[in-house]
Amino acid sequence: MATVTGAGVVEALPGMPPSQWVTLDEQPGAGGPEVDRRTHYVDFGGPEPVAGADAPVVVLVHGLGGSTVDWSALAPLLTPVAHVLAFDFAGSGRTPGAGRPADLESHRVHLAAFLRKFAGRPAVLVGNSMGGVVSLLQAAREPASVAALVLVDPALPVPRTQVPDPLVAGAFATYLLPVGASQLLAVRRRRTSPPEMVRQTLALITAHPERVPPKVVAAYVAQNTERRRRDDVDGPFLASARSLLALMIARPARLRRTMAAVTAPTLLLHGERDRLVPVRAARTAQAARPDWTLVVHPDAGHVPQIEDPAWVAGQLRVWLAGDPESS
Repeated sequence: MATVTGAGVVEALPGMPPSQWVTLDEQPGAGGPEVDRRTHYVDFGGPEPVAGADAPVVVLVHGLGGSTVDWSALAPLLTPVAHVLAFDFAGSGRTPGAGRPADLESHRVHLAAFLRKFAGRPAVLVGNSMGGVVSLLQAAREPASVAALVLVDPALPVPRTQVPDPLVAGAFATYLLPVGASQLLAVRRRRTSPPEMVRQTLALITAHPERVPPKVVAAYVAQNTERRRRDDVDGPFLASARSLLALMIARPARLRRTMAAVTAPTLLLHGERDRLVPVRAARTAQAARPDWTLVVHPDAGHVPQIEDPAWVAGQLRVWLAGDPESS
């Protein structure tokens, strides 16, 4: 069990590097001086100093309801060729959420502040789901901060003819309820143990839950248990979900303009069996941006980085080694 002190959680989750904390310069004073504005992050490390002198900095950007744990299986496969870092958005993982904005633009500002603090030069952003959208927004708004984009099942506009998965549609309809959404989330927590909650989530976001490494499952269970002691998680989650759905469904033209404005070399990775964001969304995006590289995993779901991390790492490493700036 993690130890909580006045400075925050200090022990690592199973299979994760030690937790670290930083107060960034994003939105100074947002919510007032009493708001805990720390950001939780992990440094997965990188190549030896001499060999890694020119190694890229890779920043991993999690999706809705995700955290740094989402990258725990992939990151060690990238550290031989890159310095790899990840952080939790406000209200996600171990980053405090009370009093802090959690819409997409606030997440982008948070990401930008993290890049200024830790990257020191243009970084490779690897974003999954909502994290892919936030990475796109950052690349369009501050192109000098992004060397390349790797979008893993990003939450891009879905063609109108696509029939949504009933379970996914029901969940997101709940998030949009003007009243009662937080209460429904609380009821589910009371009725569902952390291991069962993780089992249900993995059944939805992966094609093969049994392929998820046991250490990753253990980290998710420990994190779910830890977060149940907090009262600052549902508000940020719902704010993020509503902001994301507004962009995907109500304002898809804005998201398409953002995609058109991106100048960074971009690799799209997508699971053919993704129930949350159908692979048609990625294929439609690649048709609009033929300069982007699309690779589809034929037997993975929404989070191939935990379901088949070796495949994601292999695609990413080959693409980076091929000098994406010239592709």
